[in-house]
Amino acid sequence: MQPCEVIDMGQTGKTEVELQAFLNSISARFTADTYNLLSHNCNHFSNEVARFLTGGQSLVPDRIVNIAQEALSSPQGQQLRGFIEGLEQNMRQQNTGNQLNPLGHVGSQFGGAPASIAVSPTVEPDVAEIRAALQGVDGVTVDQRLACLGTLTKLASNIVKKPMELKYKRVKMENKTFVEKVGQCEGGTELMVALGFLPDEIEGVDYWVWGSVPGKNDVVYLEAAVEQINQTQAALKL
Repeated sequence: MQPCEVIDMGQTGKTEVELQAFLNSISARFTADTYNLLSHNCNHFSNEVARFLTGGQSLVPDRIVNIAQEALSSPQGQQLRGFIEGLEQNMRQQNTGNQLNPLGHVGSQFGGAPASIAVSPTVEPDVAEIRAALQGVDGVTVDQRLACLGTLTKLASNIVKKPMELKYKRVKMENKTFVEKVGQCEGGTELMVALGFLPDEIEGVDYWVWGSVPGKNDVVYLEAAVEQINQTQAALKL
């Protein structure tokens, strides 16, 4: 079908990598299970993406985001609402809820979906970047190195243990403990990148976000990275 309207949303300074990191950060909230034809659909998703790309300067108009709610607010619409909600519920119970989801046939490439963390155990992860980044932390004291490495080990291990928990994939850049132990440690930023974290701005707050870097967005890689970090920590304690 031809579009009936084109809306200029302005310009963006975000990179593709930053967009992928953002999509990963919200992917757990936009799945087939959370989809709702009336209150949580592709218009709501598009609005969040537009907000991110423009730094909150442009949003999808309310008349589009809330079109279903407005159309069903009349007495006649209320009757139709009940029919639609019942239809959607029945389809979900029959495990065919994706038929109501216009994006249900599209496989996710981001870290929030279970499929994205499934990795063949025969694949040997490349940890050369981790090894190089570990050598870059030589310019600080042993205590500073141990504090930095211990913090990074905890961050990575949390994701390994609970890969579907979004809270473990984000670290506020201004977090006091993180700043003291990693941010102010020489080579700490390089280690974050080597682990697969990338900087991103979410709702006006700067984060390190994990899960959008190909080759680094699976638990097998993180397990191998943690092993390398543990070996370095063990050597420092001798």
